[in-house]
Amino acid sequence: MKRGKTKHARHRARPESAEFAGELITLYGVADYLNCHPSTVSRLLISGKLRGFHLGSGVRSDWRIFRSDPERWIQQHQAEVEQQHSQTGETASKPEPRDSRRKK
Repeated sequence: MKRGKTKHARHRARPESAEFAGELITLYGVADYLNCHPSTVSRLLISGKLRGFHLGSGVRSDWRIFRSDPERWIQQHQAEVEQQHSQTGETASKPEPRDSRRKK
């Protein structure tokens, strides 16, 4: 087996790409930020409500999301909720507490 250059040479990170890498977060990082399950973030990405891209290919590909996109999604979601409440005449209030006992 020959040693030396491989078919897919690895490139060293350039200074500008290192800055760019600090602007990306993983699906799990977004889930931590939004305080939700990673599958919820995955559904948002697949539906297009949250912007991101796959890094890699196949089953093991990982999502990467720009740091500003979860905040943008929160602002859009809040605006949609406020618009729905204004159309129905409701005001945002705390939800009623659920009964902790299960019905049999």
